[in-house]
Amino acid sequence: MPRVLAVIYAVPGVGFVVSTLAVLLYLRERGELPMTPFGWRLLGGPYPEIGTDRLTPLGWALAGLLIAVSGVDVLIGRWLWQGRRRGAILAVVMAPVSFALGWLGWTRYSPEGRLSRLALFAVCSGRSASSSPGRFG
Repeated sequence: MPRVLAVIYAVPGVGFVVSTLAVLLYLRERGELPMTPFGWRLLGGPYPEIGTDRLTPLGWALAGLLIAVSGVDVLIGRWLWQGRRRGAILAVVMAPVSFALGWLGWTRYSPEGRLSRLALFAVCSGRSASSSPGRFG
């Protein structure tokens, strides 16, 4: 079960790092955020009054935070895959930050998805604590 949890952390982490960097490169090259087929701009805010075709300074800060948090999720996934307890500890420490990004609507990965990932983590932690006291997993 900890390996499943490792994949649940690492795969979205890689996806968000790569996709956010791609959007920022597009913005740098073309001067606007890319448009989706559904009519909204990637990384565009929900408030058309402030403009959704470019990033505000807050948008740049949130994009940087998203890349950083997603990179940490990849590291968490690697450590969980290896059975290292520090991966479990870091997952708990980073949970509020991940939840806040989802709650702000900055990611399409909902707060409920992040909470369910944390719940799965709690279940895995309980099982591993009773079966092997020295290591996670």
